[in-house]
Amino acid sequence: MDAGTAVESSAAVSVPVTPGAMAKGEKARVTSGDKLMMKHSEPAFTKVPPQTHLDQKLTVCSKLCFAIGGAPNQVAGSATAFFLQIYLLDIAQINPFQASMVLFVGKAWGAVTDPIVGFFITKSKWTKIGRLMPWMVGCTPFVVVSYFYLWFVPPFTNGRFIWYLGFYCLYQTLITCFHVPYSALTMFLSTDQRERDSATAYRMTVEVLGTLVGAAIQGQIVASAHTLKHCPHRNLTNGHLGNSSGTEIIRSLALSQDFLSHA
Repeated sequence: MDAGTAVESSAAVSVPVTPGAMAKGEKARVTSGDKLMMKHSEPAFTKVPPQTHLDQKLTVCSKLCFAIGGAPNQVAGSATAFFLQIYLLDIAQINPFQASMVLFVGKAWGAVTDPIVGFFITKSKWTKIGRLMPWMVGCTPFVVVSYFYLWFVPPFTNGRFIWYLGFYCLYQTLITCFHVPYSALTMFLSTDQRERDSATAYRMTVEVLGTLVGAAIQGQIVASAHTLKHCPHRNLTNGHLGNSSGTEIIRSLALSQDFLSHA
């Protein structure tokens, strides 16, 4: 071994550092071999090329698919806003105070659940389909069931107020679990502000159409239940009552009562 090789070997040997020396603030001598090992041990991060404007641009189909998700909430919301009170009074036949309490408590409960659901969404974990999609997919079947029973007349009469109050509050909670993550989904569509604004415009347009469609469909259902063809064909005017016998009048009143009982 020549002198140069001996010098390099001695330089490659690291000097151990005692705890006392580290406590006194003495610096350990770092050899060239240690520098080489530290250089190779550092991870090599590859720089991801930034996305171009074309990659961030959303297609019309993507915007429409995103916007369609806002239609069911508006269809159901317009139907309940326009016709739920009429349904509770005329069909469910609960008193006006109870009907007002169902609507008031349900709306207040919906306002309370908004921040609570938002808090739990921010604490939820990421999955293969994201953080927001599990909420929307998971609550959709339960929203449908709660909305169905909101328009269902139970066979009992004493507990109908509790029935409709419970299902209306349940519906408000579940529709919040759907609409809050759906609204927040806009921020994950694109990093371009103009694309997000365009997707929001598509969503608002579909939601307005959903409001009109929901009011129109539910209005036709209500109108078909109140047409004159379902009423008895006997004319109970003063002249008819004056010219009719007592048996015919009693029969007409019985038919009217029978119709109201099955309405």
